[in-house]
Amino acid sequence: MRRLITKASILCLLAAIVSFDFPTDTHLPGMKLGWNLTIHLNRNLTSWTSSGDPAPGNYTAAIDLHGYPQLFIFSGTRQYWRGGSWNGIVFSSIPEAIYASNRFDTEFIIDAQEVMYTNYLRNLSMISRLVMNQSGKLQRFVWIEETRSWNLFWFRPKDQCDSMSPCGPNGVCYPSDWPMCHCLKGFRPKNPSKWDLRDGSDGCVRKTALDCRNGTDGFVALNGAMIPNTWSSVVDGSLSLEQCRARCLRNCSCTAYASANISGSESGCIMWYTDLADLGVVSSGVGQDLYVRLAAADLGSESGDSRRSRVVVIVVVIAMTILVLGCAACCVWKRKKRRKLCLADGHSEGTGQALDLPLFDLAAIINATDDFSIHNKLGEGERMLIYEYMPNRSLDAFLFDKSEDISLDWQTRRNIIDMNPKISDFGMARVFGGDETEANTRRVVGTYGYMSPEYAMDGIFSVKSDVFSFGVLVLEIVSGKKNRGVIYHSAAHLNLLGYIWSLWKEGKVSELVDESIGHSCSLAEVLRCITVGLLCVQERPQDRPTMSSVVLMLSSDGELPQPQQPGFVVARAPPPPETGSATTNHDSSSTRNSLSVTLLEGR
Repeated sequence: MRRLITKASILCLLAAIVSFDFPTDTHLPGMKLGWNLTIHLNRNLTSWTSSGDPAPGNYTAAIDLHGYPQLFIFSGTRQYWRGGSWNGIVFSSIPEAIYASNRFDTEFIIDAQEVMYTNYLRNLSMISRLVMNQSGKLQRFVWIEETRSWNLFWFRPKDQCDSMSPCGPNGVCYPSDWPMCHCLKGFRPKNPSKWDLRDGSDGCVRKTALDCRNGTDGFVALNGAMIPNTWSSVVDGSLSLEQCRARCLRNCSCTAYASANISGSESGCIMWYTDLADLGVVSSGVGQDLYVRLAAADLGSESGDSRRSRVVVIVVVIAMTILVLGCAACCVWKRKKRRKLCLADGHSEGTGQALDLPLFDLAAIINATDDFSIHNKLGEGERMLIYEYMPNRSLDAFLFDKSEDISLDWQTRRNIIDMNPKISDFGMARVFGGDETEANTRRVVGTYGYMSPEYAMDGIFSVKSDVFSFGVLVLEIVSGKKNRGVIYHSAAHLNLLGYIWSLWKEGKVSELVDESIGHSCSLAEVLRCITVGLLCVQERPQDRPTMSSVVLMLSSDGELPQPQQPGFVVARAPPPPETGSATTNHDSSSTRNSLSVTLLEGR
């Protein structure tokens, strides 16, 4: 009997050991991630198909052996995200993982037998796991015993800089900047017209060609870098950083170098011999230094006299800046004081807060209206906002007019969804402070049909109110139909949101697509826009995504959450039939109170 128990224990232990070679979607401390080159075994993480279906999904996190080994997420066979090479502490494109390095003993081995990453917890009472989820995100979780829940420690990809080479060759992506793409020092945009349109895919080219023969080339440091793709790099672990510089300078094809290991004193050498691809920058102290080769003309070297001249220039510029800022602050203070006096004169409901809106002086308005010419008159008797002139007219003039909507092909509509237009009626979230999450007003202003339910009915607005408005706009653009003033399902009296929701529940949402774009659009792209639009118009503000999340949803192909019921899905009842002239006369002089409500439905 004891022998049977011993054999069973050994079999269980062997099963556990073997299962570590096939980690499915989860990596635990002690597991290996990477290649056993002897038996050609690739240990990787493969996502589930969905949260309830453990079948192999579309995303795989694996070590790629091309050039210097790197961590990648693949969508099928396509590179989806680059985690970078191992720098002695973390993978270079996961800089935030450095904050967990004191909790793990990590190991990355590159030899003839294996290319492998693993880690071990220093505190055995701590529980952690690394997960490749079904939406294409690699997530590090830590178990919190007090709340008995998993806490998300970090995840990637998380922003637009995490897409593959968003700024092209020799371009640098700054996730906290807008625009996010910059050229390396000594480089300029290869295609300036596309670059000005925020399309950095063509990257940058050198301003001055390298001059290797005369030995005048040098290097400039890019601090806090997530180092470029190492597919075309050469690594020598025996060189110091200074030896690495000398070797790169001797080779006319070498374009940049960096330390291969930044743990402790920097050691090892990575050298690049082509354009630098998929390059980004993170906060100082988390990334590492990359040394880019430049011609002498682009190095900006200075003599003692030029340095002194620059100091004088800097002092003068600082003094002038302080003077200008002081004058500007004085003007702003006077303008705010004048605006408060205007708000207090009784002509409008003052809240004591000055809106951040541009002001036009009388001379500019006189010039714009041709001295208030009667031929330019639109109306009178009310105070109105002044908008910038739109030479292409309003979007609804094309979108809802069947004789005009043929000019709005799918690419044009997609550009509008990508926030290229000027939207005049949104932006309610600007009127409260950055430390507030919502605000309340007694006077509701805006365009009906685009206002969120909580704002239209209770006067409560927040950043999620603008998200609702954007969602309505997206659904109108895709469908070519108005949200307000038209009933789309006579039996249920549905407005556009209710009509789309009914099609969504019936699996017929493709019927929504405007016929005029059916031949020019990608159905998958259109359905993704519809899903994002429904997520934006959900009834509960807390269910709606933030605008930064909306941008990421529209620019990626990861799995989207399922939308909940939108707000205002039932329109008012249709008017009663006319029975005679008396009824008609009565209706013309009276109004009927009605209210749009939300259809209650079990979830």
